[in-house]
Amino acid sequence: MKKSMMAVVLFLIIGVLGACNQQQQPNHGVQEIKLYELVDYEQLEDEPIVEWTEKEDIDEMMSILQSAKKMDGILDIEPAPYRLDLIEQEVNPMFLWLDEETIEAILMERTEDGTEVYYTLLEDETSSLKELFNERGVIDAE
Repeated sequence: MKKSMMAVVLFLIIGVLGACNQQQQPNHGVQEIKLYELVDYEQLEDEPIVEWTEKEDIDEMMSILQSAKKMDGILDIEPAPYRLDLIEQEVNPMFLWLDEETIEAILMERTEDGTEVYYTLLEDETSSLKELFNERGVIDAE
């Protein structure tokens, strides 16, 4: 009986420590985020229009992006106006469809095999993203 109680207590301690460790890394290793305006399909402006380098800014941006819901299929839409580079050990680009009138933003990433995967941000998250962009002078979110 004592051994089973000790095992339960040990299991709980490991679970709590694991949960605490997960909360310490909300941005999954992203160290910097750069936003580029696209001139043409995948052709970037030379310099990013915004760079997020502060941990709290990156955490806020990643919280919004991680709330995106995967969409089924491939969309036939115009080229994205923006590209977000999520920089960890390497650059992970995501294409972003967002402007002043957007209700639900769309994100797209390419997997290693070249497959395009689309995500949508719900209205509240899109509003939060617009506010972040508005703070940096990218779009007028009002």
